[in-house]
Amino acid sequence: MLRKIVDKIQSSVQGISTPKVFSDYQTKGYIDSDKISLESVKENLVWFRRCSDLTTEQAEYLQALVQAIESNYPVQAYQLFTLYRYFQPSTSIDFIDLSALEESVLASVKIGVAVITYNRLKRLQGNIKNIHAFSNKNTLVVVADDGSQDGTKDWCDENSVACISHDNAGVVANKNRALYYLHEIEQCDVSILLEDDCRPIEQYWDAKWALTALAWGHVNFAHKRVIDTSKLIKGRGEIYSPFISKAVTGQCTATSLEAFKKVGYLNPIFQGYGCGHVEWTQRFIAQGFNGLTHNDASFPCINIGLLSEDAPTHKSEDDIQRNQALKKSLKSKQGYIYPWQTEQDKAPFIDAINSVFKGKKLNRFSISQARDFSDVELNKNFFFIHIPKTAGTSFRKALEDKFTVLGDYGENTKHTASLIKQVIYQEKSPLALKKQMKSIQNTWISGHVGSIKYSDLVSVRHIVTFVREPVEQVISHFNHAVTHHGFKGTIEQFLKRPSASNFQRNNLKPIPISLIGYVGLTDRYDESLALINGYYCIDLDIKSVNVNRKKTIKKEGISASLKKQIIEQNKQDIECVKEVNFLHKQRIALTQENKQWVYSHFKVNPNNVLIGCAYYSHSEKPVEIEVMLNGEVIETIVADRFYDAFAKVNFPRERYIGIRRSLAKHCKKGDKVEVFAKETGQQLTFKPLVIKK
Repeated sequence: MLRKIVDKIQSSVQGISTPKVFSDYQTKGYIDSDKISLESVKENLVWFRRCSDLTTEQAEYLQALVQAIESNYPVQAYQLFTLYRYFQPSTSIDFIDLSALEESVLASVKIGVAVITYNRLKRLQGNIKNIHAFSNKNTLVVVADDGSQDGTKDWCDENSVACISHDNAGVVANKNRALYYLHEIEQCDVSILLEDDCRPIEQYWDAKWALTALAWGHVNFAHKRVIDTSKLIKGRGEIYSPFISKAVTGQCTATSLEAFKKVGYLNPIFQGYGCGHVEWTQRFIAQGFNGLTHNDASFPCINIGLLSEDAPTHKSEDDIQRNQALKKSLKSKQGYIYPWQTEQDKAPFIDAINSVFKGKKLNRFSISQARDFSDVELNKNFFFIHIPKTAGTSFRKALEDKFTVLGDYGENTKHTASLIKQVIYQEKSPLALKKQMKSIQNTWISGHVGSIKYSDLVSVRHIVTFVREPVEQVISHFNHAVTHHGFKGTIEQFLKRPSASNFQRNNLKPIPISLIGYVGLTDRYDESLALINGYYCIDLDIKSVNVNRKKTIKKEGISASLKKQIIEQNKQDIECVKEVNFLHKQRIALTQENKQWVYSHFKVNPNNVLIGCAYYSHSEKPVEIEVMLNGEVIETIVADRFYDAFAKVNFPRERYIGIRRSLAKHCKKGDKVEVFAKETGQQLTFKPLVIKK
């Protein structure tokens, strides 16, 4: 019977490539949830979305698939379940606990709401009040103000409401600012654009709109003009059965990150009023995020939890006619579209986004360059080198609240992820883990491991760690060993362990400190976390966990000779922390000036050749550097040569970040060489490089 079901599933949808059916289901009658990859799940999702109906056999397989993946992939399970309800609206759903599944989905995603406004402060105030009253407490809220002259920005700043406010540029530009902030700065999984004349009136309206967006990719507001009898095609206006209409309005729009990555922004070619929103939605439909309409002239929409209060618009007939003509000239199926038309438009767009950081204290710093979903990083995954007793547990816990974290704390510890245990410790196949990491996003590997173990799985710009003043770190490590690991010896005996000598720097070798994505300071944890949040556009909370209250000894209580011994044994760690302090101060200064950070590493070899590399934190353009000899500039060099050092490290620009320049004709023994980034003035050498011959 099972073989027949599989055969029918494989042949039921003509012209559509059938996804691989899992062997466990074929042979055993069930699906082994531990062996389903996210890639396989997504293949099934694409296939089911393209079905015009479900056979009984397909429905049975879909039920089994939802049950098998609900724990590991709740969002995809919900998407597949939505398709089941769409095709089978009257059948039993007792095979799944829907409330638990929805709760799991909402716990794993970040929802952002942007209120779109222009010179309507009173409406905005009422809207914000309702959003706070009826939304989930974790939903992020920002105002996108298109250059209002009625005090909108001042009111937002006074009431601690994040506000993007810039010169008036029209509704398309304003919505694009909101989308950029929600998806790029705040890393939201669902963006809800809410115009100020449409307000929430029901509890958890945002959750319902988010679930609908996750299910269908992109959904619009069902205005009463949209769902009258002449324009309504079908549907009940529910999550599982959205209205399908011949018309669409932009008063509220919800979009999943999955769909946004395929389609991008409203087309900036449309200036002023008209066509931008319709053309944007048609691009989602063309990409398959269509509520199963299969027709780019019909649109999925809902009106759950919202009340429309139509306000006077700022439209002009000239804008409408011009935009209609532009729309006719566009290709019917366009790919990802950026929020700017040319490179020259990028800088003013980013300036507009940065307005959100002015006048309001946020736990992040502003950005200086646009990032997009086509950046050249290997992926959006990260590696946290958790050096013991440096506040790493607090950081890991903050990560676990926001991201999937794959721990590696040894083969037999509870903090090590099952995937790591299986692939690294049992199968001993780091290549398999690397392939797995390519299929997932926004995942952190975290562990008491050296940098070299996982440095090839993520971009070097995505490696993070913390360091601590060495004497404090060693003493804290000793206290932890006594309290939690049964160490019975004295501090003097502990100092004979390898972990008591330059343990921090040894964990980071061979990667130079100045090339690691971010090295934070334990004693400046809040500042470090703010910089991390800003650099990576995330929103980690400050936590304080794993603090040892039962200290055997304290730093203040050790003798001068013991302190001297610890210092003597940890000279590399001391130098490491000094360099991190130097980098930390520079980062703060450059961030306050809204300048990009440059990663770099240089040395002068015995033949007096300057060798090194440099690359920007958020840009792929080559870095131009100035070489100074004894305080005077002698060379200006572009860092665009192939860099062959540190083979297991993933550098940007496909490693074309290097320099190699002979200084022999310029220098003599004892001369001092320093390097600076020409564009930003950043000092790229921690200490002068001294010519030795």
